[in-house]
Amino acid sequence: MKKITYLFLSAMLLMLFACTQEDVQVTQLTDELGKADKHAGPVFKVYPTGVDDTENLIQAFADAKAAGPGATVQLVEGQYTIGMIEVREFFGAFRGAGKGKTVITNLTELPCEELWIENVMPALLKFIGGDIIVSDFTIQLKDGQPCAFGPINESVYGDLNSVLMFNDYSTRFIPEKKYVKAVVNNVDFLAGDDGGYGVYGTKGNMAMTFFCGMDVAFPTGHEPLSSADVTIRNCVFVDGMCGPDLFGLDKNSFVKLENNTISGGFQQ
Repeated sequence: MKKITYLFLSAMLLMLFACTQEDVQVTQLTDELGKADKHAGPVFKVYPTGVDDTENLIQAFADAKAAGPGATVQLVEGQYTIGMIEVREFFGAFRGAGKGKTVITNLTELPCEELWIENVMPALLKFIGGDIIVSDFTIQLKDGQPCAFGPINESVYGDLNSVLMFNDYSTRFIPEKKYVKAVVNNVDFLAGDDGGYGVYGTKGNMAMTFFCGMDVAFPTGHEPLSSADVTIRNCVFVDGMCGPDLFGLDKNSFVKLENNTISGGFQQ
């Protein structure tokens, strides 16, 4: 009888422990879902014009920032042609309608040289500070040289430095909180063909396809390290000199690369 009672009590304790464990797992899952749903505020849609969409996109980010954390800038299906855009301290999402459905491409003669002179790195899309989700579109550079001619650009890469950048600070702007968090999911990064133009002679016309770290073009070694939390998943990098590139991150930074594909360039 004592043995039966002992087995019964043991079984009850195991069931109680199992229920407790299940409760913890459910709570953790709920917390994770809550985090994933934090960008669930107002949506600001941008429609392609067929010409220069730069100002419309800049205005959409301004409106989303004014609406507060959690807003989304949504690109509908179509092709968007933009110049270089810098977005500061954005806490929200930037989404397309899907790879190949929403396509971002570049204006020609981008003023890369002007940024090199300011000791910052030229990029088609740059986010400084903030907490951002970027997802579901294609970035396709046009064939040829994206940047207007300039001696610094020609000596550094000859190609566009980057098409998507996340920085916690730059030489011309330091956010109130020097930190950047980003998730990049389901994005294609496709270089244009410049016929091997540029310092490294690569077929593609983008250098550091994706970049995260300090936005300092020519570091002296005395700049502070960057603080970042970056996840890149389900992305494709084609013909860039390199794919994901991360530089100068501090020991508290976090980087996760998951299920990405790189072809062409030096990092294949």
